[in-house]
Amino acid sequence: MDALETLREEYRQLGIGPSLHELLGKIVWPTVRQYPPSEYSPYGAWDQSTCEDVLSDWITERLWGRADLLAMLSSAMTLQQLRAALTTSLRQHLTNKRRRSIASNLYKRVRTILRNDPMFRSISSSSLGADERWTATASESPTPSSLSVGELAQIASELSDNDLEVVRYGPFSQKLSPILRDPQLREFIHHLLRRAGGTVTLSTIIEVMRFRFSLPIEEHTELDESFRSLTRGPANEALINVSARSVVSRLDVEEAAIVNSYFRSGGSLSETAELCGYNVQLVRNVVYRTFEMVCECSESEDDARAILQTVESLLIQHGGR
Repeated sequence: MDALETLREEYRQLGIGPSLHELLGKIVWPTVRQYPPSEYSPYGAWDQSTCEDVLSDWITERLWGRADLLAMLSSAMTLQQLRAALTTSLRQHLTNKRRRSIASNLYKRVRTILRNDPMFRSISSSSLGADERWTATASESPTPSSLSVGELAQIASELSDNDLEVVRYGPFSQKLSPILRDPQLREFIHHLLRRAGGTVTLSTIIEVMRFRFSLPIEEHTELDESFRSLTRGPANEALINVSARSVVSRLDVEEAAIVNSYFRSGGSLSETAELCGYNVQLVRNVVYRTFEMVCECSESEDDARAILQTVESLLIQHGGR
């Protein structure tokens, strides 16, 4: 019995047993050292304890939680292919963790500006966190805005990247950098609230920013060139299939039908809504959530395209699911 088959047998009998756990541990240490600890480590260092935490999270969220390890063991033809697929999976896990940190950092900055700048006022009687409603101080409308996130995103797009002096950093910058500096972020929020025709919640402001600045895609797939997938080898092909199946498995029957119809319509949200009998906003939410899941599994734009194509093929094969 060769080494790969031994690992498969261990998985069948024990799940992640001692041999698999040892292999995963050996992948974690050299991989995490390629990422700045100030950016990617929750403790600012890559020591043994931190690496053990990374290993535990990786297993819980991806390898065991999403059954990615089972799929990789089934797809790999050699132990080398398995190691390559696992390494890519860990890199995706690390970059996705950082993407969530950036979103959290942005949330805190927006909240701080809203609470401290006299240009904005809260109309809530008490702090409600993400559900607290805000408006421009000069606004005379204390009622909730009737505009959808998509309509608010269109208003947000009235200010171009040049107007806002947008700064986009790759994941290897030396700090969790904002995409907007504070003066421009303040200008952006004020423009949005002034034109919203009513109050807007903090969570809606963040959601609009995610649409306006393509945060899930830009922050997750804009990787350093040294980590881009330049070739589509067998190991990468296996991981593409694993990732696509993971995305499809997280769609319920109705969502799968919506995404399948979206592909069939050539990417038209309005036509998809008509085909499925849903409103455009619901269709948009499902499609964009699917895109986010694809980005979570991607290490480069090429990977994202390949995963999306495989998702499409899987949905077509299964008639929507």
